[in-house]
Amino acid sequence: MAVETRSSSIGGLLVDSGVVTQAQLDEALSAQSSLGLPLGETLIRLGMATPSQVFPILQSQMNVPWADLSDGLVDSRVVPVIPREKAERYGVLALFRVEESLTVAMHDPRAIFVIDELEQITGMRVLPVLVSQTDVRQAIQRYYAETAATDDDDETTDGQQVVATGADDGAFIADFDEDGESGEASPVVQLVNVMLANAVREGVSDVHVEPGRAHTSIRFRIDGELREVMTPKLSMHKSLISRLKVMTKMDIGEQRRPQDGRMMVNVEGRNIDVRAASMPTARGEKLALRILDRDNLKLDLKTLGMRADLIRQIEGILERPNGMILATGPTGSGKTTTLYCLLNLLRGVERNICSVEDPVEYELELVNQVQVNEAAGLTFASALRSFLRQDPDYIMVGEIRDTETSTVAVQAALTGHLVLSTLHTNSAVSTIARLINVGVDPSMTSAAMTAVIAQRLIRTNCPKCVEADTPTDELLALCGMTSADLVNMRRGAGCSHCFGSGYRGRTAVHEILVFDDALRRAVSERADVTELTELAKSTGMVSMFEGGKDLVRSGQTSLHELVSVVGVDEVKREAE
Repeated sequence: MAVETRSSSIGGLLVDSGVVTQAQLDEALSAQSSLGLPLGETLIRLGMATPSQVFPILQSQMNVPWADLSDGLVDSRVVPVIPREKAERYGVLALFRVEESLTVAMHDPRAIFVIDELEQITGMRVLPVLVSQTDVRQAIQRYYAETAATDDDDETTDGQQVVATGADDGAFIADFDEDGESGEASPVVQLVNVMLANAVREGVSDVHVEPGRAHTSIRFRIDGELREVMTPKLSMHKSLISRLKVMTKMDIGEQRRPQDGRMMVNVEGRNIDVRAASMPTARGEKLALRILDRDNLKLDLKTLGMRADLIRQIEGILERPNGMILATGPTGSGKTTTLYCLLNLLRGVERNICSVEDPVEYELELVNQVQVNEAAGLTFASALRSFLRQDPDYIMVGEIRDTETSTVAVQAALTGHLVLSTLHTNSAVSTIARLINVGVDPSMTSAAMTAVIAQRLIRTNCPKCVEADTPTDELLALCGMTSADLVNMRRGAGCSHCFGSGYRGRTAVHEILVFDDALRRAVSERADVTELTELAKSTGMVSMFEGGKDLVRSGQTSLHELVSVVGVDEVKREAE
């Protein structure tokens, strides 16, 4: 391997940009031969710089995008198009294919002769992507081992083609740019296609496309956590945003105000609903995409992680002809999905169900779903009033946001209807105080309420890297646990399957507050949250934290994750 010289343009750029000093560069150049790594990786190995400091400069100098192979970019079905012997010799790995273009990870994208040979072998146009030598070597070992194990069952992909349908149901193939010209070789089209395909494959809930100082950042929200997965050149940002705005039927000429859009995409035979929202920022437009995978929607409380005893309790509550059931928790805790599960239990041809939502996330048969349109005067409250003239059996209100909506919802519950809705509160008991604070009379609240389902989503241990966990004595004591609870405690060590987090997938933890005469009396008398909590526990309510401890004891999640989700303050209150 050729060693970088003091006059190396890359070394000079790193010094000029302030990433390293000249003395650090000299030390790295001296150590480079023994380490057998390129200069940038040598600096990283010696702890003088980070990948996020080095690779953007290399990306700019080599004029190719930089990728992190731990970010789920590899389509394992494409890997075999490059023979393993060639991959190991040149340090390359096929990442994904779009039509007749093959994106290949290379630690030296300047090796033109390697690119030429790969194009002859594969019969495709090779698009190089910069990766670290260490990463590509490790990835070669991993992915070719996986391919060898599944050779008899898998076939190489024919490409990632994304078919999108906009709001007017006009279908088009995502192989054309915003001007309608053929985009077969367009890097922007390829980037959008693979971004959407990977988002669906990895179970991503949201995609963020935002401009930075040096590059565009594409981040995936996986299991509730945001992870940067791609960093395209900043020069591509406007074209990337325009492409997505066209697909989601936004006005590409309007860049000064936020816009909303949507599309249906078909990825690998799966129909995916994508909601888009643009926002002008100081550095340019940002776009957020919400991925709604209808094929993966499981309208089953058990699948969501609800305990069998709580499911039986919910089924009994749903048999009541009237009242109000609230699902509560922070944003992104799965409240709406829980309500959909309840509607799924209730719906039938013999029942009239009406729901008002913002937006309608999933369409359900036998449910009359109404989309809020405030510009047209269609609000939660106005839709709810309309429902009362539609002879409803059950009513769902997507969210109680204000006094008017809460008052009408309570009145509906008091006049013979079963009303389902959501509210943003931290616990089941605090929901009562929240309703009273938004202006609902305590006596009406106590009379209308049937049950409150509070919930959180908690990450589960990665099955690929799970190992024994031994929390500190202080943490065990804080959670009211002892060394006897350590037997089955587990925690993920972190691997490529879970993006280094130690977690893969999520489940829910719940607490259900069912109203009885004693609780109704206490609410009417304006009892405080502490009194109501003690009363709820005395009637058998199991808190989210206590329910979560069962997940920890069974090895499904870690104690650290439980405390992080529930909150230290709540844990301390439980321990008192």
